[in-house]
Amino acid sequence: PLGDGTSGDGVLDLGKLEGPVLLFGGAYSNLQALEAMLSVAKELRIPAKNTIHTGDVVAYCAQPRETTELLKTSGVHCLMGNCEESIGLAKLDCGCGFPEDSMC
Repeated sequence: PLGDGTSGDGVLDLGKLEGPVLLFGGAYSNLQALEAMLSVAKELRIPAKNTIHTGDVVAYCAQPRETTELLKTSGVHCLMGNCEESIGLAKLDCGCGFPEDSMC
């Protein structure tokens, strides 16, 4: 592992998580939905270190920048979903399987 806890390939070992874990994903630029999930975590006293977003932070809804910023500042762990992968690799298709005549 590197000094930041990641391996050379950017994988972060979370170790053994103690207590409840909140696993959710697909914020899809929906700021209000992300706020609601973070509120649930707070209400259930699940710390950010035990909260994991499974990817697809942006897409579909109206607030990609704000959703991304909130997720970054929340301290929640975030995996790379197909939306992040397609943006990061400049792919024209995210791999969602939508018909060619539709928009993903």
